[in-house]
Amino acid sequence: FITNYSLIYDKIILFIIISVLSLSEYKIIENEVLYIYPHTENTVKDSSLTGVKVLGVDIKTFESLDNGYAKDKKNIYYEGKKIRKADIETFSAYYGARLEEPIIHYDAKDKKNYYYEGNIVNKK
Repeated sequence: FITNYSLIYDKIILFIIISVLSLSEYKIIENEVLYIYPHTENTVKDSSLTGVKVLGVDIKTFESLDNGYAKDKKNIYYEGKKIRKADIETFSAYYGARLEEPIIHYDAKDKKNYYYEGNIVNKK
């Protein structure tokens, strides 16, 4: 008999969050990288997938990171769009947002900046 309903509720919520986040991802299809997300504009169709083409990406060095970020040997991307001036060597993306003092809400950072959803939110 289950007596701790709060624990079960927390696990169900976590499962739902993970399921929703797993809907967005990068896919390599026919030598193109697509960012797949359920509510994209300017989309292209490839069989059953709808996504945004990632332009100018080096497929051989392409790597998907957390929270919609990705990188190749020259660029960092967020949801398929290049982040200008991001430092490739020191860039880190995080699953979920972080807080730092003074209060900075971010989900990625490099040696120069903090980022949230692909935008610079504070310079270091």
